[in-house]
Amino acid sequence: MATVKLLKTKYEITGFSEMPCLCSIIIEGKQFPFLVVNNPKTKEEQAILAKYLSGKSDEIKTILAQPRNIPPPKPRVIRIEEGEEIRG
Repeated sequence: MATVKLLKTKYEITGFSEMPCLCSIIIEGKQFPFLVVNNPKTKEEQAILAKYLSGKSDEIKTILAQPRNIPPPKPRVIRIEEGEEIRG
């Protein structure tokens, strides 16, 4: 839920309800599908998520089959000072 709250500070999320949820996020005026789930910790949460995804599988497959017009990511520059340890 913390991720959704953070995203809501910058983007509009439409159709959001209790998780799991298939809704939309609007970025730079474009609407994108947005699947919101929690990492299931109990067997009950796993069953709820599995049932939800099973019910939405056709809709998710349709979304994944559509061409995506996402701009390429901006290059990142990472500055490493001499003597710094590099961690992977």
